[in-house]
Amino acid sequence: MKKISSVEKGDIFEKEVFELLKSKLSNDELFLNGKMSKIFHKKAYYSRDRESNIIVDIAIETTMPNANGYSILTVFECKNYGENTVPISDIEEFALKLSQIAGYNVKGVMITSSQYSSNTLTLARNKGIGLYRLFQKELTPDTNRKSRFGEQSISENVEAVICGETSPTNRDYIFDYRSFDNILSYFLYLNIIDQKPKEREIELKVPFLSLSEIEQISEQMIGNSLLETVQPTSLASICSKLEKECGMKFIIDEDLGYSGSKEILGKISFSSPCIYITKNLKSDGHRWRFTLAHEIGHHILHSKILSKTYQEAIDTENSIDNEIVLDNKSLKRIEFQANIFASALLMPAKSFLQVTQIAFSQNRVNRGRLYLDNQPCNRDLFYRVANEISTHFNVSIEAVKYRLIAHNLMENHNGMSLRDILN
Repeated sequence: MKKISSVEKGDIFEKEVFELLKSKLSNDELFLNGKMSKIFHKKAYYSRDRESNIIVDIAIETTMPNANGYSILTVFECKNYGENTVPISDIEEFALKLSQIAGYNVKGVMITSSQYSSNTLTLARNKGIGLYRLFQKELTPDTNRKSRFGEQSISENVEAVICGETSPTNRDYIFDYRSFDNILSYFLYLNIIDQKPKEREIELKVPFLSLSEIEQISEQMIGNSLLETVQPTSLASICSKLEKECGMKFIIDEDLGYSGSKEILGKISFSSPCIYITKNLKSDGHRWRFTLAHEIGHHILHSKILSKTYQEAIDTENSIDNEIVLDNKSLKRIEFQANIFASALLMPAKSFLQVTQIAFSQNRVNRGRLYLDNQPCNRDLFYRVANEISTHFNVSIEAVKYRLIAHNLMENHNGMSLRDILN
């Protein structure tokens, strides 16, 4: 009788896992919604790093309604080591493979008939890789039934099962060292859907603030002595002032993760005043400065309003870049006001108008206004002027455009209007 090679054993195990996952997915017995998901065996996904495709053992693409392309890709790595434990190098290689697959929301799960060492378990947890053991044709352990494990914590239950100290008894899913009872909990954890969907329907009473009112509030934050200069605003001084006056904390060395497919650039916590800026932004760079100023705007203008309904407010590139797509008019107004405040804080009116007047004169801007449309001459003129202002105040071109429109110094025929800003 021919002896089966380790490669053949691996192929048999992989096919067994695929058929089991396929069956469970079609019967809605898996942690992913079968109606929203498609399963693939040996499918290729493009790697930007390799500039070629990576072939994965098993993939499940889950697509939310009306989404273009999958909302989450779950990649399964199958390993069959028999009586031996899964080596830590397998987790390292799998994590590297996942990081190279292009796209957002790529999640990894390793499935094995073997056991995991405690070191392998720790690395998988820190890398955010889900772990399964195939035990009597079942893939998931019982991790949240306290009566079956005495007084052990959930993490202890997980470790006991996947390290082989006890046996799995139901079909709960382990991901990132957590267990989930249903698809809703899983998607909430991944931020694919809103954690508090009903709150989007709440209409907050957000008062109208004119440009001059917001500028006056921002100038109070800056202080009269600094307003007399034309130097870039010192955010460090403003942060220090907020720390002393209201105990505000600033955390700028954390990865804030994603909201859906958008990276969270900044957020503000209201219960214990704290502003977070993602560590992925260049410190004191254009985007970093505007994001910080935007969050300060939320604190100054909206903390009393938002704290009644929300524990925290997050901002992605949509709100920071004025691409506000919220249907809720109150939330949309809040984001616009925070952007106006940020622009005014970074470019105080008096110094902004002085610097702009010099730039207009040097670049021979006719009629005292810029026109941003599809004509190359107008676009070139805008970018020359905006670049000079941007360099002076250490802000982005987008922030300069916002400020020019607010002061009626530019007509933008491609999008944002003064009415958009103020309403």
